[in-house]
Amino acid sequence: PSGSYSVSAITRGLADVRVRGDHWLYNLLPGVMLDDNILQLPPTVLRNGDVDSSGEVDAADIDQVIAFFGNLGSFDADVDGSREVDAADIDLVILTFGGIDQ
Repeated sequence: PSGSYSVSAITRGLADVRVRGDHWLYNLLPGVMLDDNILQLPPTVLRNGDVDSSGEVDAADIDQVIAFFGNLGSFDADVDGSREVDAADIDLVILTFGGIDQ
């Protein structure tokens, strides 16, 4: 929720870094300098909606949200983090429909 994250197994040098969160698509950050276990990443925007972590937002993700629609609790289909699978989750998946990992 805060937008922060951690990275492990850092080696020194220039690298391409891919970042993602649960049910989010990967985003590529090319040419990041890794130095002494300190990582300075440029700001990035992640795209939400990959419910099944397949690397793309497709009909299977919409199907998952519909299957859990109305449920309360912690579900992958709750892409907005409200602890309820509802219309807002369907809207988020539709908004990023067709998106793929970078």
